[in-house]
Amino acid sequence: MATASKKLLDSCERFALYLGFAVFLGTFVAVGTTMLLSGSHQISLDSLKFISSMISPIVGISVVALTYIRKRMVDKSIETRHWLIFMLILGVAFSYFAGEMSVIIIYTMSRSFRQLTLDPLSTALLLGTAEGLFAYILSIEIFKFNLKKLSLFSFFFVLTGFLVTGSYHIDPRWWAGSLCALGMGMGYTGAFYIYNSTVVITSLLLLLMGFYISPAFDNLITAKYAKKWQVNVLKGVYLLSIFLLFLVGLIPFGHGYILSQIHYFAGNFIFVFIGLTMLLLPLLLGGMKKSFYVFNYGILALALTFYILYSQIHYFTITFYEINSIILIVIWATFLVRNVDLVSS
Repeated sequence: MATASKKLLDSCERFALYLGFAVFLGTFVAVGTTMLLSGSHQISLDSLKFISSMISPIVGISVVALTYIRKRMVDKSIETRHWLIFMLILGVAFSYFAGEMSVIIIYTMSRSFRQLTLDPLSTALLLGTAEGLFAYILSIEIFKFNLKKLSLFSFFFVLTGFLVTGSYHIDPRWWAGSLCALGMGMGYTGAFYIYNSTVVITSLLLLLMGFYISPAFDNLITAKYAKKWQVNVLKGVYLLSIFLLFLVGLIPFGHGYILSQIHYFAGNFIFVFIGLTMLLLPLLLGGMKKSFYVFNYGILALALTFYILYSQIHYFTITFYEINSIILIVIWATFLVRNVDLVSS
């Protein structure tokens, strides 16, 4: 068994190395040739940021697709049984994330190396090396992908999306309104597309988490912690929350009365449904330890306190209230999944 596992890891490592080298070579030739043919003798780091933000998404989606096709041949884990769904969603997510990270990294470089210009050879080498390294690391991570890695990636994906969106927003005081202000973007600015795409892709990443979480919830029935209808209610709330989050990103606020009302309804009812689930959790999961319910109601009480401080006392701005509510939901969901996994394993 150990020998077979080592052979599998060696095979994955070789595949990732070959893929990284192929991406390096392809990027080097494509960028160098394009610059020479176009007569570009020197480019600025701002131009490099644009080129990288175009190449990185292509590399990301290609590497994810090729790695999953390879992984499907040698592995039978959850994501390979649903490999097409994982490949499509993670391909889009990692390509989007790669584009955002290239913007952040090269922007930082442009602030450190002001007025630096690069010739075609330097540009091709720099981008080829960066994209090749990215392809190698991404391929290795996809081979060893699991719920923990998906959770960490989702966290950094959302954080990066908000940071990049805020930097592109035309209003420097967008945070004085709500988080939805990032996606309003009158005139459909860059911030509009980045924010709403981030929300939509995040909902799809949460859908992938459901593939990992679902077996643990099903095991609650076998372990006598819950009945089938109770597990179905929990799954239904999870899927409904994902659908509402998808609507929040798909239908922007501030672009027509009906669309704004749908957006408002979807955003608010995510909190309502999760709040009701927290309130009725002893009915849905009746066999857990007392500390489980104490923590659950502690989070609910804290959420209600934040709401009162925002809506009645006006101590919090709506942005601060929304961010704190999201943090509490993430903490509660992580706690719930962790405890369900422990008692059902």
